[in-house]
Amino acid sequence: MRNSHARSFRALFLELKLPPQRKMAPNDKTNQSVFRPIWNLLGNIASQIKSGKVIQDIGMMHDLFKTAANGGSQNDREFLLERMVGVLSTIPSTPENDQLTGKFIKMLWQDLPHPPLCYVGDQPFNGNEVVQGSLRVRHADGALNNPFMPSLGRAGTPYARNVSSKHVYSQPLPSPEDVFDKLLRRREGDFLEHPTGLSALFFNFATCVIHTIFRTDTRNSAINGTSSYIDLAIVYGNNDQEEHSVRSFDNGKLKPDTISESRLFMMPPAITTLLILISRNHNYIVDNLFRENERGWYKPWNQLDDEQKKKQDQDLFHTAKLVNCAFFANVVLHDYLRAILGLTRSKSTWVLDPRAEVHQMGQAPLEAGNGGAVSVEFNVLYRWHSVLSKSDTKWTEGFFKKIFGPDCDFDKITPKDFHEKAYNLAKMAGDDPAKREIPGLHRNSDGAFKNTDLVGVLKQAIDEPAASFRARGTPTVLKVVDMMGMKQARDVWGLCTMNEFRKAMSLTTFKSFEEWNSDKEVAQAARELYGHIDNLELYPGLLAEEQKPPIEGSGLCPGFTVSRAILSDAVSLVRSDRFLTNDCTPKALTTWGFNYIQPDNENKAFGGMLVTLLANTLPNTLSPDSVYALFPFNTPETMKKNLSNLNIDDEYKFTTN
Repeated sequence: MRNSHARSFRALFLELKLPPQRKMAPNDKTNQSVFRPIWNLLGNIASQIKSGKVIQDIGMMHDLFKTAANGGSQNDREFLLERMVGVLSTIPSTPENDQLTGKFIKMLWQDLPHPPLCYVGDQPFNGNEVVQGSLRVRHADGALNNPFMPSLGRAGTPYARNVSSKHVYSQPLPSPEDVFDKLLRRREGDFLEHPTGLSALFFNFATCVIHTIFRTDTRNSAINGTSSYIDLAIVYGNNDQEEHSVRSFDNGKLKPDTISESRLFMMPPAITTLLILISRNHNYIVDNLFRENERGWYKPWNQLDDEQKKKQDQDLFHTAKLVNCAFFANVVLHDYLRAILGLTRSKSTWVLDPRAEVHQMGQAPLEAGNGGAVSVEFNVLYRWHSVLSKSDTKWTEGFFKKIFGPDCDFDKITPKDFHEKAYNLAKMAGDDPAKREIPGLHRNSDGAFKNTDLVGVLKQAIDEPAASFRARGTPTVLKVVDMMGMKQARDVWGLCTMNEFRKAMSLTTFKSFEEWNSDKEVAQAARELYGHIDNLELYPGLLAEEQKPPIEGSGLCPGFTVSRAILSDAVSLVRSDRFLTNDCTPKALTTWGFNYIQPDNENKAFGGMLVTLLANTLPNTLSPDSVYALFPFNTPETMKKNLSNLNIDDEYKFTTN
């Protein structure tokens, strides 16, 4: 086996046709920037071969370099991205290897325009609009993230458009109802568990991330009512009025267990429970900032006059908000994104960190912190309805019955019915965010929820397996939601086709419906609806595409196109945010705050951050050795298998305490 890999390794050198390292011209910057990292990486692989630690897929390197050299579209059915993740998460961390991670980040970054050049609707967008305020703080509406384009990504501005459609449809489009019934509807009793054992809590967290950056204005669907940044607007609010409603104005703290976004109280309870913990984290951060008092600015509250209280409250609040948002972003990278890439199946602490400095010899560093605006294409991409767990499906059905009556037929609810109930729907959560209750839970006299109640909600969501991404996987209760989404995508946003989107993402386009989904029944149903693959709309194209198998580098297992696009989006969201990149410093966050947001790669979660959040906001409720605290995005049953495969399952507990 070792000799076989050595032969493959030598063949790789010949196929790459690289100049020998000893002949590299010392003044040839192209050779230095392109070939030196390659030679060093191959040297690392050679060392592993000699030591018996063989990276199995050596041929992947040839595919990678060949595709990069040609600058062409990638065939994602060859699993190049997953194999790339497998190698990057296996090789040791060295400056040369980190350059390859940097090249990966650059590839994903360049999938999307920075900043976007096209926007939706007829409202003129002036990114250079004069905005008053401090550059040091995160404004409630996301303004001033880019000081030179202050309104870029600001709440209340238009969605971006990443792909302008030039396709002329060769036949009338099918009705949204027919598309749902033939491509999206989950058949009765046809529940398929997620192939890598992702828990319902994973997708509850995904809902938090999605609603942080998407909030379509009900009066004008071209407008995003929230900012395009990971600024936790769902906790803090989208404008000053909403932000003031969750603040206590007492030494920088939020009101107990309070979040701004009312929509989420109409969703399964684990979603709001997660955000309550983020709200608690803000107050935990405030307590520590006040205790450390690194700048010497803070004094006991009762020793301050009104003006001094106002100033101290502002400084503590905004500093804690910066720290909390940066902490949340690291949860996204070190827990959520690792689960997406299937890294919870290994001991690797490697993470795809978009904030890494990316340098190439003779070129300017890859830009960062220049702001951004989320797009309508990605608004559609995140309609992950097929993964709804059994419990969350049942909860959603119960909620719809409260709205439309106990005997309502989910199949017959129309968009008109939904819009007529929308006003009452918005009022159900209540106007005072400090008094809103998680369904089934009640607040104590101090306004907070019981820790044991919150843990109970989380445990149920961790135990519950999510469903698989797939065609014909969406519960019927969400039929009206998908119908409205498809109509909006067509009539208001004028979205591109599936193939146009893939081309924009540097992926090969489909030549047939069978290439899109090899299930013959699904492919034939799509053919009957659309006639030709080039007519396939983006909305159903993304939702009903064949899903990726659970191989190395693939933990989420969505459709192939979604799999590539969400990585590009993650890199874009984090790298474009000034407060997560250029201004994420000890000076801005304080030394304590900067240290608090750093991952601990020596912890038992392989660098995961959720375990820290749970320990600080739900103290003494979960064992620090419990998989419920360490790996809550996978079911305990799944983690038992994963950790057994790594021969370390005896180091963990599979109960909450």
